[in-house]
Amino acid sequence: LRAEVEQGSELGKKVKPIMEKGGLIDDSLMLEVVKRKVLSAECTSGVLLDGFPRKVEQAEALEQALGTTMALFVDCPPGLLKMRVLGRRHCSCCGKTYNVSDFQAAGYDYPPNMPPAACLPHVTTRKDDESEETFNRRMEIYRHESTPLLRFYEERGLLRTVHGRRRQDDLDALRAFVITAVTPSRM
Repeated sequence: LRAEVEQGSELGKKVKPIMEKGGLIDDSLMLEVVKRKVLSAECTSGVLLDGFPRKVEQAEALEQALGTTMALFVDCPPGLLKMRVLGRRHCSCCGKTYNVSDFQAAGYDYPPNMPPAACLPHVTTRKDDESEETFNRRMEIYRHESTPLLRFYEERGLLRTVHGRRRQDDLDALRAFVITAVTPSRM
């Protein structure tokens, strides 16, 4: 969706004001976007969706339209998520995203990913939809909708939970797990 907004497409124009206010995109529109992307040539080896589906109705529609191999839940405390969202920084020159937050406590290890010196003059603090108010609104919606969604996938034997306490060096193992679990032969 962010790419659509940045490109100024018709879809981007529709969703930009909703995203800026921290709202969530209409189910039917979101499903169409996901279907179009999943069925594109760049996704022939499979796809990992991040942030969709958000609720049971979307999961049912996704299952009917495309099928589901696995649902992966990365369990992180809200305080850590908030820090990560509010710590994002974007370089308007190279297009990369960095994170200045440093969270290392109680088994969590998320050191900052600082922009290089060449990017510093081009780094923006946050995008419009990365404010504390927007984060809080989205978390409230998430809390309300996530429990039934997790139950939906758990009842189907598709839910896998990974704790967000990953140290940086554990990410390769997590990546390998996901790639092994979601392969074209299992789809």
